[in-house]
This record gives sequence, structure tokens and C-alpha cells, in this order.
Amino acid sequence: MQLHLIPDPAAMSAALTHFLLQYPAENNLLLGVWQTLTALDEIRLQQCFIAYLDHAGEIAGVVLQMPPYPLLLSFGLDQMGLALVIQALQAQGRSIPGVSAMVTEAQQFASLWTATTGQSHELEMAMRLHQLTACQPIVPTSGYLRLATEADRTWLIEAYRMFNQEVFPERSTANTTGGVEDSIDLFIQQQRAYLWLDAISDSGNDSEPVSFVCAQRFSPQFARVGPVFTPLHHRRKGYATVCVHTISQMQLDQGCQACFIFTDLKNPTSNHIYAKIGYCAIGDWAIYNFLEAKS
Repeated sequence: MQLHLIPDPAAMSAALTHFLLQYPAENNLLLGVWQTLTALDEIRLQQCFIAYLDHAGEIAGVVLQMPPYPLLLSFGLDQMGLALVIQALQAQGRSIPGVSAMVTEAQQFASLWTATTGQSHELEMAMRLHQLTACQPIVPTSGYLRLATEADRTWLIEAYRMFNQEVFPERSTANTTGGVEDSIDLFIQQQRAYLWLDAISDSGNDSEPVSFVCAQRFSPQFARVGPVFTPLHHRRKGYATVCVHTISQMQLDQGCQACFIFTDLKNPTSNHIYAKIGYCAIGDWAIYNFLEAKS
């Protein structure tokens, strides 16, 4: 097995996408991030670590790290492949904040990274991956969904900052103003962000944003849903449920075969409401942070 760095993702895009789509659910996050590479400028692209593993002339794995986020691993990478990834990272003098993958691959990589570098690791989040192929009926909620536009940028930036602070409080780098704004600009540019609007009794407006959801169609057959966030003062009104239900049904109506979504295992509410919509658990995902080695 050999590892090959990818200086030009566009040149390998078709072959690597074909490989990743063999397991669209397990690779959905990697497929989504791969799609966003086309929106990066040359400087940002050069900061990324992008590689594939070759076994007997066949693609055997894909890895991608876009600073400041954790390393992403494709489903099914074995110990030999993981060791080659670590060797390549060390050869480039790269320091990575963590790893994000299906639970087996994430655990194996984190253990191997600790054994190789001396950096300890800790679990940042245990997640569950869900798949939906048909939406179940839900109790209607007032309001409506619409595509976010540039006019919604300020609201989305603040909401996404609150989302990151609540879900990933340890990620100070990813929660910087520039990082949040860049993400929202990308969501709007790629038409991935949607708002749920509702009339608020104490508001002078006919309707205003109360929740947001993102959806990314990374192939004609599959879509990734998330993040989903409702500000604290608008919760317990069913907005997140109806957001996810509406956007998921929209994907199915447009020819999508399946939608995928992640939930935090510590959050029973999200696991319950998405199951009610029709999402079925298909596997577990883990994010590990790497800590500085003690002197």
C-alpha cells in the first residue's frame, strides 16, 4: 500500500468521488467537504492535507484535513493505511487538532497517533449517523422555509456562532469571527443554508428567522443535512423538527434517494425528533482531540 498526496483535487475528483460513493452514508461528511474544495482559493487549498491510499493500483482510502478542522478519514481504512497517513503528516511537519471518522477508524487512528507522537487524545464528541429514505408525517408548525440570501448574512453569522459555541466549545480557532463568517459566506454562495421564518407576537415584523438548517447535495442521489440550530429563545416550538422534515422532503422530491444527518449522542432530544421524522441510525461516529505532549 502507498500514500499519494493530491496537489490538484480537481484532477482526481471523479475517481475519488466514485470511490467514496461506494459507502455514501459513512463517507457523507468527507464527500461534502470534498465538494467545498472547489470554492477555496489557491492559498487556502495549499494549507490542506489531501491524500489517497493505493493498494495494487486501486484506491483504498481518502484522507483530508482542512485547517483548523480535524482530519477526516474515509470508511474502512485499515491499520496499515492509518500508519501511512501518520508518516505522511509527520514528514510534512503537520500538527493536526484531531480526527473525525466512523468510530472504529477514529479510535484506531487516535490510538496510533498517541503511540507515535506522544500526544494524548480525548473524545470531543460521540455522534450517531442516521439515514432517511422516506419522511414520516409530523405535526405542522407555523411558519415556512426559504433559501437564505445575502440579506440574511448577519443573522446567520450570529446563529452559527451560537451553534459552534454550544456544540464545539473547545474549538476556539474554528469559532473565530473570520472562521464563522467564511463558513456562512460559503453556505450562502453554494445555496446550502435555509431559514425557518415565523410571525413572532412581540415583533413588529410579519415574520422573522427562528431557526436554520443546511443541506448539501454531494451527488444526485444523496444529500447531507446539517447543521441545524434554533436559538435558545425560540426553542420548544418544533422549529428544528419542521426544518429538518421540510428540507429532507425537498431533497427526496428532487430525486434524492437518501439523506444523512449526525446527532450528538448526549442530546436525546435531537435523536428522538429525527427518528420521528424517519431517520434511522446506521452507525456511530467519533471526534477526538489531540492534546499537547507533556514535557
